[in-house]
Amino acid sequence: MVHHHHLPILTAGVTPVQWEPPIDGGLGILLAMGVAYGGKKYYQARKAKKEEKVEEQESPES
Repeated sequence: MVHHHHLPILTAGVTPVQWEPPIDGGLGILLAMGVAYGGKKYYQARKAKKEEKVEEQESPES
């Protein structure tokens, strides 16, 4: 005879354990991506400004 006492039994009155997402990890990733994006934009703006100065020096206005 086989006894099934070792198998978990789900009943209607039992509430499942609530899972909470790891907010700290997600916020850290978003923060890192924001810093990287801001750094890229800063670099691009600085590079464009430098190129603009070079163009002004090469072609003097009449």
